[in-house]
Amino acid sequence: MQDKILKKLGIAILLIGAYTAPSYAGGSSWEVLVERVETHSQTSATLYLRQIDNKTEWYPKCPKLTIFADYKPGNIFSRQIPVNQAEHVKALQYLKQASFNRQTIRFGEIGDGLVSPQTSEGWLSELLNLLSFWQSNRIKTNDLAKQQNCTFKTRGLKIFSEYNARLGVYSFYHY
Repeated sequence: MQDKILKKLGIAILLIGAYTAPSYAGGSSWEVLVERVETHSQTSATLYLRQIDNKTEWYPKCPKLTIFADYKPGNIFSRQIPVNQAEHVKALQYLKQASFNRQTIRFGEIGDGLVSPQTSEGWLSELLNLLSFWQSNRIKTNDLAKQQNCTFKTRGLKIFSEYNARLGVYSFYHY
């Protein structure tokens, strides 16, 4: 009997550990030209990206995207993102260099990496977003693709090495 209890306790601890351990489910990235980066502060900038590959467009109705990148790691009322300030600043510098050199890069999102600027960041909406069964308040990526407005915001950027050893910048908002 004691063995059964210990076995069930061990399985419960394993499941809790696996559920709470940070992991990246992966994301998607696309080829973009960084047309311009307007820096507002060390951790805040506006990115102007143009999609390159017409066959695999990220947001089909948005050949050009404007992204407000403002580092906000999260707090008691909003989910943490797996990006620290140094990683975010490094990604902004990488994007500025790509803009200066007029080079294409890979840019993508993990989780809900980009959201509409109208998404509320109030404590109540963040609390509702935490509850998985209450998703009507949250804007989905598919909803964004249908919008004509090609302006988004992100709470954190991070550089990852992709499968081909090429670097890609990934956006996190809700993770």
